Amino acid sequence: MALIIMLLPVAVILFSEIKGIETPDKKVMASLLILVMVPNSETWLSLALSHFYQGLAVALILVSKARSRWVQWFRYVVLLTAGLNTPFPGFLVPFFWIAWLLNRDRTRLIETVAISLSTGIQAWIVLSLTKQGMREPDFTFDYLPYALWVKQILLPLRGWEYANLKVPEIRQAFQEGSGVLPWLIPFLYLLVVACLAKTRSLAAAFLFSSSLMMLILSCVFAIGLGKSGSHLVHIDAVIAGRYYYVPTLLLYLSLLSISGNKKDRIDTTVSFMTKGIVIWIILIGLANYFPKEGRVGFSFARGPSWREEVTEWRQNPDHRIRVWPESWNLQLPPKK
Repeated sequence: MALIIMLLPVAVILFSEIKGIETPDKKVMASLLILVMVPNSETWLSLALSHFYQGLAVALILVSKARSRWVQWFRYVVLLTAGLNTPFPGFLVPFFWIAWLLNRDRTRLIETVAISLSTGIQAWIVLSLTKQGMREPDFTFDYLPYALWVKQILLPLRGWEYANLKVPEIRQAFQEGSGVLPWLIPFLYLLVVACLAKTRSLAAAFLFSSSLMMLILSCVFAIGLGKSGSHLVHIDAVIAGRYYYVPTLLLYLSLLSISGNKKDRIDTTVSFMTKGIVIWIILIGLANYFPKEGRVGFSFARGPSWREEVTEWRQNPDHRIRVWPESWNLQLPPKK
């Protein structure tokens, strides 16, 4: 099941049309980017975190059109199920309405209503549960430029080993309030915005906007509602990668969309650079597939057998069931 959900965004890319990613080679590049881009060790084949791939699939449906009637029905199912399973699509609903207002397409309207309905139910359930009591959020985002440098730059472009070596230095800069990262990250984002403005690609703009929205939402959930003082662990090459995987992927997919947008007469140099960045990220992801010393790889996809753990608990009620990741465990209540 985890594999099927993980392949949902790949299916959207392969069987839909995204401006700038229409050709077979671009579709292959986008699919590989989804499957191998670092940081993805926490989400790879993880059923517990498969909702991140559902949110990604919704973002890709936003910028694409179905190539057949059956593909369109598949997209409807994805929108309805994703909205009920994860809160991420709810923050993309405004983009769906904007996309519909721009072309007044009947199919887009049905998609917009589907995602609005499912996320509305999700929001009602979440709000009803939060009324039962929740601690006050602890929002702090001064760590974010440092975390983004690790998660969105070092990991995708340099890999696990190099990022691990740089993490202590970056953490020290954050704790001392020094370094250029608080200024460098916004500058890099402005460069992307400049490329978007030059191409005037609506698909790339929606991908980039979705990336920012997902990033904000992930940080709110991870920091604001997490343990107090937990922001420091985000400046890490391994921990909390799941919160940055989808935003980072959408960011680089927007670059791939720009590189294929020939209709807007983008400069050859910019097109070559954006395409080269995506290819390099894919190569780094493939090179980092196998775990070894100093490298995580996809080790998070392997863990204890749930059936074996439950069987052992039935024989010994004091047994703490090991879950994913392997260092996590839980104590079930005594059998009645």
